Amino acid sequence: MSIKKVLITGAGGLMGGYVIDKLIGHYDLHGIDILPDKKGLPHTQDTILNYEAVQGACEGMDAVVQIAAVPNIWSGSHEEIIHTNVTGTWNVLKAAEEAGVKRVIVTSSDSVIGYTVLSGSMIPPDYLPIDETHICRPTDPYALSKKLCEELTKSFVDRASFEAVIMRPVFVLYPDLEPEIIARAADPAGYSGPVCGGHKPPGGGAMWHYIDPRDLAAAYKNA
Repeated sequence: MSIKKVLITGAGGLMGGYVIDKLIGHYDLHGIDILPDKKGLPHTQDTILNYEAVQGACEGMDAVVQIAAVPNIWSGSHEEIIHTNVTGTWNVLKAAEEAGVKRVIVTSSDSVIGYTVLSGSMIPPDYLPIDETHICRPTDPYALSKKLCEELTKSFVDRASFEAVIMRPVFVLYPDLEPEIIARAADPAGYSGPVCGGHKPPGGGAMWHYIDPRDLAAAYKNA
């Protein structure tokens, strides 16, 4: 399969920038994001909730990397998270199908396993280390939105629309979050600051499952 032109949704965001840095020079890159272009690429500045904008951005593409989303449980209301992530991903998948895209990389989350919570106690994993065969039991709106995105992707693949890879990144350790992780590692029980940059949930947070964004960008490239 020859892949030359790649559309990156969420191109103006943090992870999108790392992915662009990893792919640039290897592919003809295009971006779409509600945020402006930061890398000097052909760019559609619009939301993935605008189907016509997504449709236009997918035209002529060989592959799509779907990153655009409400990125965590603190960045929107329950309704905003479900609507943006699920409807937005549907728009990307449908537009990719109509444009004859060959391959789609969809960003899910390890939170689909079910150990992130907004209230109550964290549901511990059934076993460690966790792998892709672990049962999914999402309990918060963000995790549920990502699981629904996985099911949408599988549906398009089942009807032979395109090949797809579903990524489940763990907590992405961006440089500005390193002090938080160091403080939590030094005193897990006494730490009372933010978790993943947001309010501390009762179930805890990303303590020992994180990835450098450069390594995650390499995983996108390999996918």
